[in-house]
Amino acid sequence: MTNKRFVTSLVLILLFLASSFPTLSAQVMTDTPSASKGFAVSPKRKKVALVLSGGGAKGLAYIEVIKRIEKAGIPIDLVVGTSMGSIIGSLYSIGYTTEQMDSLVNSVDWSYLLTDNTKRSSLSFDKKLMKSKYLLSFPFSTDPTDFVNQGGMVKGTNLANLFKQLYAEYPDSVNFNDFKIPFACVATDLATHSQVNFHNGSLATAVRASMSIPGVFIPIRKDSLVLVDGGMIDNFPVDVARQMGADIVIGADVSDALLKPYQIRGIDTILAQLINIICQNKMVENIADTDLYIKIPMRDQTAGSFSKSGVDSIIRYGAQAADDHFDQMVALRKKIGLPEKVTPIVRPKYCLSGSAMEQLEKREEEIAKEKGQLHTDIPLNSLNVGVRYDSEERTAFIANMTFQLGHSSPTIFSTTIRLGQLSHMEMKYIFKPMNLWEVGLRYRFAACESNLYQDGQKVVNADYIRNFAEFELGRSWRNLHIGLGVNYDSYNFSDVVLKAGASSSQMLYNDKNFEYYCHLQYDNTDKRSFPTRGVKWMFSYELVSDNLISYDDEAPVSIAAYEAERSISFNSRFTLQPSLHARFMFTNHDIPIRGNYIGGDQNGRYMPMQTPFAGIRYMESVGNYYSAISLKARQRMGENNYVFAKFSYGLHSNALKDLYDDGLTCSGLELGYAYDSLIGPLKIMVGNSNISNKTLYFSVGYVF
Repeated sequence: MTNKRFVTSLVLILLFLASSFPTLSAQVMTDTPSASKGFAVSPKRKKVALVLSGGGAKGLAYIEVIKRIEKAGIPIDLVVGTSMGSIIGSLYSIGYTTEQMDSLVNSVDWSYLLTDNTKRSSLSFDKKLMKSKYLLSFPFSTDPTDFVNQGGMVKGTNLANLFKQLYAEYPDSVNFNDFKIPFACVATDLATHSQVNFHNGSLATAVRASMSIPGVFIPIRKDSLVLVDGGMIDNFPVDVARQMGADIVIGADVSDALLKPYQIRGIDTILAQLINIICQNKMVENIADTDLYIKIPMRDQTAGSFSKSGVDSIIRYGAQAADDHFDQMVALRKKIGLPEKVTPIVRPKYCLSGSAMEQLEKREEEIAKEKGQLHTDIPLNSLNVGVRYDSEERTAFIANMTFQLGHSSPTIFSTTIRLGQLSHMEMKYIFKPMNLWEVGLRYRFAACESNLYQDGQKVVNADYIRNFAEFELGRSWRNLHIGLGVNYDSYNFSDVVLKAGASSSQMLYNDKNFEYYCHLQYDNTDKRSFPTRGVKWMFSYELVSDNLISYDDEAPVSIAAYEAERSISFNSRFTLQPSLHARFMFTNHDIPIRGNYIGGDQNGRYMPMQTPFAGIRYMESVGNYYSAISLKARQRMGENNYVFAKFSYGLHSNALKDLYDDGLTCSGLELGYAYDSLIGPLKIMVGNSNISNKTLYFSVGYVF
């Protein structure tokens, strides 16, 4: 979805840039350097500058170019970059090796980095639960001018935090000429359309300004300047390198050439052409002033190709282009004043000093604290939408609107509507005094249709109305939620069809209960779909009555439930997920709407107490005492494809003493294929069990 947001945002950019620009001018932030700091420049050797253009994801190819320059034994005395070129150039100038940059590129989650989203590991429990349901989330402000005033869709919080970590050795204002290799980057003052060349100041701020695409990222404001992407005015800043005293310029360029008339056919190509035109400022003269110009064609990759496959292709294209120009690099040595014998350059790995490490660790603690308080426990105003399709319920749709008032003691209002076979409407009010324990009120009205199975045969088809009201005192931490409360739950069946073979325990009837409960839930898994590590568990204890005091003039019914699942990865592709489910109803009563049901691959699919079981679909009725174990093995194929197998084994009985000695057994096996798509997991599963027929199941979308 990040790529789609990226392209959408570019539309805003181009509408803004469609007007003509005033005459170009240059504003230099400080004096040019007098000497190189990276390599000793003898009187016989000329000073070499590396110039890197902007180009979004395509700029990651520059790492391969730098590798070949080092292989050719050519020392770099100056680095100048724009946008992505400023990121790669700045890292190299302060001492990062190409191996370290390779590792960084492959380890960064670009879909997270280019947004203001918070990583799942930093989300509080209630935020994880909320985010797990929805395909799209649209934060909004009650003031419609906020987006216009801030000037972009992305604040760049995650980028800024990454830069502060990468540049921890240089946290304050510094002279870029004092780096291991002097450095400069280019930004554009949007107010005057003048060029701003950064030679000093905050390195993180300078690089952030240089890559601030208008309309996508909020501009950087510095004094009277409104700074955006340098590509608007000087996308290939050879002229800046010459101003800094470069005798020889090696330039790498990933910008796209102007399209031919026959290539301009749709809106996407028109937008691409407009971007190319904007970035052509000074391009011709700067290319002509380059001693070695390395053009890196991308073919099927764009500025937004930050996916794993896209980055791999970009790196491959960079290596190919650099290899094609390697002989020219070697030939350039004579012009530079170097001996003909090639000695590859080997740089020591960049290591943060002790003081920088302390500052970095302190900053990471501050970031975690800020996220825990500001981004997770207090949700932003948002509209959240989800949609899914499966072979049982067919199409389902969910929409949620959340409003927040206040910050130190916020009040949150939430409304949710779900349409489909299990339709409901829910309203929720939460008050968080001092952002600690929360007081919650919830009401849900549901109109549902459910099928109940016994021994694999449908025995009940029921339409019912459910009214549910709840009061809860709870609290959420990063991975843990605790809730204490009472609820009222009423079922009104309007149509119940019994099939042959149904027992009295399957007779669904109108009922209403009051329930006192304590819930404990924990989740530190790393992903909402296809987790590779972490644990999820839940424990609940409930007292069910029909009059707040007793049940059927006897003691309240006690119900204890526990479930746990752990994800264990042995490498980057293979994951095992053992799990345990148990639910005990300490009663002799038949309470069908509170009974134990198994089936499907999600909790509470048709009834709140339903637990998943391999090889069984819909709801299969089991005894009052139920316990099961499951083991799921998953293998990732390629980038987003998975194959998996799941085995479940369970015991159930209507008497606790008989559960493990004479309890009835159930077992099932499921095989499947899944694809992690942009609209949620796509799954195809076939299964079988000892109490049901063979099943085939298909679904796409997130569970809600």
